[in-house]
Amino acid sequence: MTKQLLKNHVAILLDTSGSMSSIIKQMQKVLEQRIEFLRKKSLEFNQETRVSIYTFNNRSECVVYDTDVTRPIDLGNIRASGQTALLDCLDQSIRELELLPEIHGDHAYIVYILSDGYENASVVNKASLLQKLKNFKDNWTIAAYVPNMDAALYLQGYGVPKGNIERWDADKTGIDEVETTFDKSMTTYMSNRQLGIRSSQTVFSGLQDVNSTNVTQVLNEVSKNSFEIVINEDVKALWIRDIVESKTKKKYVKGNSYYELVKNEHVQPSKNIMIQNKKNGKVYSGANARQLLGLPSNAEVKLNVGDYGEWLVYIQSSSHNRNVIPKQRILVLK
Repeated sequence: MTKQLLKNHVAILLDTSGSMSSIIKQMQKVLEQRIEFLRKKSLEFNQETRVSIYTFNNRSECVVYDTDVTRPIDLGNIRASGQTALLDCLDQSIRELELLPEIHGDHAYIVYILSDGYENASVVNKASLLQKLKNFKDNWTIAAYVPNMDAALYLQGYGVPKGNIERWDADKTGIDEVETTFDKSMTTYMSNRQLGIRSSQTVFSGLQDVNSTNVTQVLNEVSKNSFEIVINEDVKALWIRDIVESKTKKKYVKGNSYYELVKNEHVQPSKNIMIQNKKNGKVYSGANARQLLGLPSNAEVKLNVGDYGEWLVYIQSSSHNRNVIPKQRILVLK
């Protein structure tokens, strides 16, 4: 039986209300760069990726509709003014993407909302939209960038999962973070598509959508006799070397110890990743562990603590004086 081609329909909904005026040109450039990123990933993963761009202020407008990212895409001249008809735009994008045929291939849809403010101008029937969002098929994902917790709770009320909402500030730092988190989330999304996962409730954290069957297809199980887990049982942070030598009674070997991810970390491309199933204790490793977390193989990236479902994440330590906090785990290779 011929394997179905994976087809991704990516929609980006950009807030173009008046409050975005000072950064709208930067945001247009960000969109153009994200389309180029999707083009590269489409070729890398051998997945057909089609992009739609919508804008919303007093009304919603489709700028680009379901266009193959390998083709030239012109966004025109995006301007900002007016209010924020976010729900109208979300409703329009869903209605129009649902018109696409799914006769051939394995289709999946992911919609990103990018807004610096609150909904205040939509005319859509909100009850109908709420019903639609809460009864999506298993190949739809809605994610959003919002300015604060109130905006996040508002979208959660419409069924957007907490793990699919990321806070951002409409400034240079915030724009840089949007670029980084979008690229990371789409890398994870495409990786998961290869594992048969068609939607996500943890767009900005990853792994929660991955199960044991998925993992065994792309990673290698580490023999239970080749590692042990030790824990910092002190009331204060200690060096990783001191904990390992105290617990294992063996000399610390650089690169043989992995610390549990318990806070946001910058992970270098040289560092290996291991993951452990919380339920059965099995540990898995391999180059694709980085891919499952949406980490590039050739660049340093920030890995955020999130809800990783049934998995613990361990990062290879490259120093002897890494601080390990109380109760934090260390995976030590024998």
